[in-house]
Amino acid sequence: MKKSFALLMALLVLFTVGCSKPDDGDTVTIGNSTPTPAQSSDNGVSLTLSQPVGSGMVAAGSVHSLGARTDGTVIAAGHNTAGQNVVATWANVVAIAAYGELSAAVTADGKVLLAGKNADAMSDALAWTDICAVAVGEGFILGLKADGTVAFAGDNAAGQGDVSGWSGIVQIAAAGSHSLGLKNDGTVVAAGDNAANQGNVSGWSNVVKIAAGKDVSVAVTSEGKALSTKDDLSAWADVKDIAAGDAITAAVTGAGAVLCMPENADASAISGAAAVAAGAEHIIVMKADGAVAGLGSDSDFQLSVTGWQLRPYMEDTYLLGFAPGATAARVKAILAAQTGSANIALKANGADMTDNDAVFTGVEVLKDGAAYGTLVILGDVNGDSIINAADAESISKFLSDSTTLEGAFACAAGIVKDADGKVSSSATTEALNNYNTGAAPLVQFRSAAAASLYAAKIAEYKTKNDDVVGWIQIEGTNIDYPIMFDDDPSDDSKPKGAWFYNYHTWDKKESDSGSVYAYYSQFAQNNAITAHNARVSGTMFHQLHHIQEYNLGSAKCAGRNCKDPVNQLTDVLPDLKTYKGRIFTVSIYGVEAKWEVFAMYEAPKGEPEDTLYYNIWFPGKNHWKSTPEEIQEWINKQISRSEVDLGVTPLPSETFLTIVTCGNEHEDSDANGRLYFFLHRVG
Repeated sequence: MKKSFALLMALLVLFTVGCSKPDDGDTVTIGNSTPTPAQSSDNGVSLTLSQPVGSGMVAAGSVHSLGARTDGTVIAAGHNTAGQNVVATWANVVAIAAYGELSAAVTADGKVLLAGKNADAMSDALAWTDICAVAVGEGFILGLKADGTVAFAGDNAAGQGDVSGWSGIVQIAAAGSHSLGLKNDGTVVAAGDNAANQGNVSGWSNVVKIAAGKDVSVAVTSEGKALSTKDDLSAWADVKDIAAGDAITAAVTGAGAVLCMPENADASAISGAAAVAAGAEHIIVMKADGAVAGLGSDSDFQLSVTGWQLRPYMEDTYLLGFAPGATAARVKAILAAQTGSANIALKANGADMTDNDAVFTGVEVLKDGAAYGTLVILGDVNGDSIINAADAESISKFLSDSTTLEGAFACAAGIVKDADGKVSSSATTEALNNYNTGAAPLVQFRSAAAASLYAAKIAEYKTKNDDVVGWIQIEGTNIDYPIMFDDDPSDDSKPKGAWFYNYHTWDKKESDSGSVYAYYSQFAQNNAITAHNARVSGTMFHQLHHIQEYNLGSAKCAGRNCKDPVNQLTDVLPDLKTYKGRIFTVSIYGVEAKWEVFAMYEAPKGEPEDTLYYNIWFPGKNHWKSTPEEIQEWINKQISRSEVDLGVTPLPSETFLTIVTCGNEHEDSDANGRLYFFLHRVG
């Protein structure tokens, strides 16, 4: 399926720069109609409807964290208790929000996205239009419309939804059972539960930013002072951003320092901060360069944000991280906020671009009149600002030596070279395939900038064998291998498809131990991988049995013929009853993600042959699942057979990973006895 970002480009034309809100300058007017500018109040504060320009936003819930990247995609960390981390397929996002176990977002065309707890109860929000920001509390959501009014959906038991009379609103905030609105004259209105004084904001003035915690309301004034309905923040000065959670309030100063209440000694180690979000007991900080840091509780991986990159970044002289189809105005606004320079210019073929022009690979970026870098849109190999199958064809022709790709266009194709400088593959090919088939958004962040654990390993191994399609490493075990798939039907000397690696190592040497290999040739809704249960050597996927038996209470591996030298089981193995223990990080076909185990069992000797085909959705046996009902039945089946009750039930709309190896208690020839781990994507 071919896709184009022409529609996104048209929508982004509606975004203009030049709000008077005194923040880091990273704001735009948004919506299908332009709000009427407010008249200056007596105190001189006059605010316009504005929001971050997609230049990197952070949000935090009770046990999860979110980051919105400038390419419109969203990344998540932490516990996926209610599906709040199932955001990997979100695209064109310009604003995010989180509270408790809920995630929300606004897209470039003013629509709302939801994931997590009580999302169904707030489904009315999915029909909203002209939305430029959202805020979420316990079981409810607010939507700030382009005309300065506020929409509401969800629980209104405490009156938190009594916002229909609000007008001239330029910001919203929510938490617990209360709602806040910042008016264009710098005053604040509130609705909902006032039991802990979080609604006592009627006397506030000169306010330019607001935020809400479970039982507190906080704000920043035009003088950089911090206000709170709960804590004394009078010692804080030069505040530019503020956030509140269940048990913490945090702020960012003009100098890029992070302030916390109660104090956190680790905050002083963070410099260059630009934005902050607060969860129940943790905070997430975005730095000016787009890097992310976390402080506080990490009980559920919610601080696993090291390596996140939310704003554009450089590869040599190439500048990456912008959404395909973004306008020149949007790109300039992002770079102005990130670099601190208001003098950003874009040139195409030597001519200045107008604000409404869509950017593309090859655009030259100037900062303060000097060359800054060349813009690259990954996948836009032809430099026409549209990404489709033609770009994939250009890469294919280049790899077959029938055309050339140089400079920014080679960067857009992700050309990989071996140690001798010979082109070996394209790092963009898999991502383009996933995008053009609708399997995943085309993320404009890669390598270290994408918080990748395995990118360097995969790139190194692909220079030696282009059949490498991913990597799997499971903490506490010796499982640390490339994932293979042989996609060369022209070689008649070896079995076709994945089966070549059943008896060959990753470097194509014959071996009974084989390799880890994928069943399918591209990223799919259910991605199945397998490897031998090498009991004597204890290699390949044998230590999956160690995880199994450890979680069933065994002290050592009792597998038939097991000679594994470390078969005495220890507590370093993953404990599937904990969230951290259920998380495996696996990369396959260009998609590196965290996957959570939701079922695990060993099919015994004598299992029907059809079980394998059913479990991996093998299309050759008519087992591919295509309807929500079929997928839900499959999910329920695996959970019902699981040897450990993990309390996790994925949704049919999610993406899955099925890991298979031979069983432990049978002869090798009895191929129907197998150990299965079933996982769903959570980050």
